[in-house]
Amino acid sequence: MITAGVDLADAALASEVAAGLDLVEDALKAAAKAEHEVLTQAAAHLIEAGGKRLRPMLVLLAAQFGNPQDPRVVPAAVAIELTHLATLYHDDVMDEALVRRNVESVNARFGNLVAIVAGGVGLAWAVDRWLGGRGRPDDGLSAPDPIRSSIEIGVPIERVWIRLAEIDRQPEWMHDLKWVRNVTPGPIRVGTRADGLVRILGIGVNDPIEVTEFLPPHEYGISHEGLFRGSGVFRLEALDDGRTRVTWDETLIAPILPNLLGLIQAPILGRIFQADLERLRDQLEIEAVTAPA
Repeated sequence: MITAGVDLADAALASEVAAGLDLVEDALKAAAKAEHEVLTQAAAHLIEAGGKRLRPMLVLLAAQFGNPQDPRVVPAAVAIELTHLATLYHDDVMDEALVRRNVESVNARFGNLVAIVAGGVGLAWAVDRWLGGRGRPDDGLSAPDPIRSSIEIGVPIERVWIRLAEIDRQPEWMHDLKWVRNVTPGPIRVGTRADGLVRILGIGVNDPIEVTEFLPPHEYGISHEGLFRGSGVFRLEALDDGRTRVTWDETLIAPILPNLLGLIQAPILGRIFQADLERLRDQLEIEAVTAPA
């Protein structure tokens, strides 16, 4: 049976590889979609022109030596093909090629600048697919790992909880949360909603949230439901000496290239979140010393 231009003598193997290549093809077409129509057309140009898909096929065949049903296999195959396509875009610019795969080359049709950008988009998607595919073998989901920050605060857990759970006062210690307002009447509880403006890597982004966990004085969680999706969970632990340990797990999922941007933003946001907790600690410990008895 001929699959991707190769004669695979085992019919069952050929059928399984062909099914995998169908999934690869669907994922390639999805990866080509961009916000700008011209960029979408340029990114999809060589994908739609076809090809043997030899490299993805080799990934699918290699998976036969392990678990071919592992959900990481197809993203890896897609990443390999996207990387290959990106190099073709850039090669054609360098060589001033007019034809690729029996169709007009991207640079000939759209110009060198668009071809270079489209190749860069393809390479970025390849890295993102690889990062996402390697990270969630059990459920196949694609999301960056939580960013964890932790600190010990020299005041009792009840006082830390009161400040932490006051949504309206969070901008006092969250540096990049510019403003927030509670839009749900009544006391804070699971289901409470709020609107805010947060700065992510220097860009102001609307950040509507909903409280998902509220277990005084130990656990407080929210979901981000704006352009950047994700969640934040604070866990408080009372220590023996009247101090409190606060652990903050924050997950932010970018609207594009979530895994690649997650990898880039993690060390930056990690430092910001740790500084936020240090600011919260300083405020609470100063208040504990200066507050009237």
